Amino acid sequence: MTENTKVFIGILAGIATALLALVIGGFFWLQHRNDGLAEAIEESVLEGEAIGRVGDQWACVWAAYDRSKGCGRVAPVCEMKVAVFLRHCLDHAAPGPKFCEGVPADGDVMHSAEWAYDNCDDLTGRDHDRCAGIFQTVQSYCLVHRHDKPARTTTSTAS
Repeated sequence: MTENTKVFIGILAGIATALLALVIGGFFWLQHRNDGLAEAIEESVLEGEAIGRVGDQWACVWAAYDRSKGCGRVAPVCEMKVAVFLRHCLDHAAPGPKFCEGVPADGDVMHSAEWAYDNCDDLTGRDHDRCAGIFQTVQSYCLVHRHDKPARTTTSTAS
């Protein structure tokens, strides 16, 4: 075996060891963080249900937006807690006027993005980064619990 081959194998072994250490360390870190995450999610559920019982769906959206202000620029755990809060709030809230009106169909990506952007303008003025996730949650809620089901259009011929 040449000297270069030995060096190459040594480097590969070092990389493999580092990756293994990262995976094991990540597992233990996740296990440690997971306990706090479960408690935080449960807290978001309870708070969402409590706010929902006293307000309408729009109050839930505003409360979710207020909570999202505490999230950092890239904060997936915080954003997940806001989404859980909002979903449970909406499940317990009184219907809001025109709440699910105009919600795009599932899978209509461009229309969904435009709808969320326009609603964020109405809600926040220009805070689209914080607001987009909120309206993704609203969209998924409305697609399941739609209050303004469109009337079926039928074509009939008069006899």
